[in-house]
Amino acid sequence: MISDNLSEINADSDLEINADAQDFYLRYGFIAPPFTLYKNVYLLAPYIGVVMSNPLTFKTLYPVRHSFDNENAQHQVETGPQLLADLQHSLAQNESDYQVLFSGGLDSSLLLGISNQLNKTRCAIHCFMASMPQETTKAKKMCADTATVFKHVSIESDLSAVAGDFIRLTLEPVADKIALVIPALVTAAKAETGLAVLDGQGADSLFCGLPHDKLYDLYRRRGVRALSTFGTFLPVWKNKSSHLGRKIYRATKVLKCLAAPTPAAMLIQSLAEDTAIILPADNEVKQYLESELAELSKNLDDFHLVIRYLFMFRILPAREMQKYLLAESLNYAFKLPFLEKTMVDKYFYLDASCSIKQGIYKSPITCLAKTFWPGFLNSSRTSPFQVEFTTEKLTVKQFSLNCILKKTQ
Repeated sequence: MISDNLSEINADSDLEINADAQDFYLRYGFIAPPFTLYKNVYLLAPYIGVVMSNPLTFKTLYPVRHSFDNENAQHQVETGPQLLADLQHSLAQNESDYQVLFSGGLDSSLLLGISNQLNKTRCAIHCFMASMPQETTKAKKMCADTATVFKHVSIESDLSAVAGDFIRLTLEPVADKIALVIPALVTAAKAETGLAVLDGQGADSLFCGLPHDKLYDLYRRRGVRALSTFGTFLPVWKNKSSHLGRKIYRATKVLKCLAAPTPAAMLIQSLAEDTAIILPADNEVKQYLESELAELSKNLDDFHLVIRYLFMFRILPAREMQKYLLAESLNYAFKLPFLEKTMVDKYFYLDASCSIKQGIYKSPITCLAKTFWPGFLNSSRTSPFQVEFTTEKLTVKQFSLNCILKKTQ
């Protein structure tokens, strides 16, 4: 079975767990397309070609190349005017107002600024993060200064009921913890189902704003890599329950990544969530991911573009896009301008030098957001988005697999 949405598969189908996919999920927290948790069930994602052979095979496809063919056009992108015009055009397409998911970070601030400019903002919906309370204070002040209705929501501590609903609907294990937060957030905020919810998903991937982009630039420095060789033997810190623990975790994980023999190996290592789980060399999901990364590295001009491809067309469809599935089943509609086809077609091949300027990543978005919100965005601390919750005293992975195993046994 092949689908772009596992919820289309009848829940009564005779589904069998793919042990390789389950192990991959436990280590990496998601399952790389076209694989799913089930044997002989495949998930389509953008630019995956299906070869109808026996056995079935898949092919890596590429977007049509769009180039900015003169210096002025490139300058317009680097400094922001072209991107601003494209986003204004996108947001103007909807006749109704927007409910803006607003963390106070760069992407959501830019979209809120443009929505305000177009007089299309009904409200800003903000989720409180206990680890970063100052972001709530900042977001509230930004909305007060622009007379924007500010809906501030604290998510309840146990989301096991939401997790159960998600798994019953999608037949997927939860890969993105925020998949449970978003439906709880829009429901608690009493968002209107007749108005689109505006979200900045995809901006980091499209404009070199991922931590992996910074990691790759660090990886390219020979001196840094030489100092990181002991990362091969250093275990990744486990306890992330405190601010200090999270810092040590990130530092030890970076060292482990920098010790990788190739950029592709570095990228795969960076995706690991549980490094204690070691996959055998013949794990079919990891083998496919490694072979696709090798092909991407060969065919794309720059490794930043490899990172962009992997996240835009493989990881987001399998992980981040989960957060809209349950909410959409509750009749909420989302507007995702950075993931619209016209935007992706235009900016996918944008040279990394246009997105990374003088050490500023996601530079066009940073420049634009600061013009809308002077003095507010000197630093952005909302990545990664963190909301602490539980699922019946189990990890999200354990809860997911327990629910699915009950359905398949």
